[in-house]
Amino acid sequence: MAITNRKQEIMPKNSNKTFGQALASYYHEKRSQGIAESTIATYQMHLEYFSNAFNNIKDVPCYEFDKMDYTYFLDCINADPQKNKTTVATYCRSVKAFLYWLMDNDYIEKPFKVQIPKAPKTIKVTYTDEELKQLLQDPRPCSYSQYQTWVYINFVIATGLRESSILSIQLKEYSPTEGTVLVKETKSGNPLYVHLNVDMCNILNEYINNFELNPTDYIFCAQGGKRMARSTIIDNVAKYNRGRGVDKTSIHLFRHTFAKRYLESGGSIVDLQKLLDHANIETTMQYVKDYSLDVKKSVEVFNPQKQFTDVRKKNAINRKRKMQ
Repeated sequence: MAITNRKQEIMPKNSNKTFGQALASYYHEKRSQGIAESTIATYQMHLEYFSNAFNNIKDVPCYEFDKMDYTYFLDCINADPQKNKTTVATYCRSVKAFLYWLMDNDYIEKPFKVQIPKAPKTIKVTYTDEELKQLLQDPRPCSYSQYQTWVYINFVIATGLRESSILSIQLKEYSPTEGTVLVKETKSGNPLYVHLNVDMCNILNEYINNFELNPTDYIFCAQGGKRMARSTIIDNVAKYNRGRGVDKTSIHLFRHTFAKRYLESGGSIVDLQKLLDHANIETTMQYVKDYSLDVKKSVEVFNPQKQFTDVRKKNAINRKRKMQ
């Protein structure tokens, strides 16, 4: 760590705190803000890597950290052959958020600008019609695991929900009469009601009966109705997809596919923002930019001019006046 002569300088109020203590406070604050555990787990993974770059920074006082140390971290992660430029940028965003939190709470003595390396923009190729046809076709007769995976794939392509949100849903949070599920675990921390189409409800109802689920069981559960591990559903989907000749295995790609097709069908950008649980509509707009979609359909879903005024009549009157 870079150390200077600090005899004449005023120490910040949290200067005696170590990085380990700061990390504990940081995670506690995130949980109190309602941040999803899956998101906090990602922070922990990224910040653990950050800590290890300094041979465990957890016992080091925070005030000793400065811009030169962050530059050293950048050199370390950029030299890691297992990290591409996109991954490096993702890790650095988590580190940046933490370092700025340290500065805002007077853990670091001299604030500095934290820059994130630029990463090339990659556009995700969504599932094609043929691939969806292969994946959504009823696989029975098959194993219970394959059947469950098929229902899960149907669910994620019908809702666009994140995998962590889907895995958090218990049977008691599903209303077959209303065709809704209550999603309590969201990235924003706000509960979300999601409507299901009739076909999805029929698939889900049959699955619930076949698995004989109890109200407190998780819908996509492991043995004993317990919550399924994220790694398990990732592996199950990968095996299922490959078994049907589909090379794409990403669960998150179903979310992108849902968003793209929703917009192509004339869905509203604002409604899609709510469905995808995006805090900022700019994140939702990125789907439009990535897939070069025509937003005209989305804009026309709600047209106040057509709904509340007779635009054609007014235009005709204006044209008539100009011709006179």
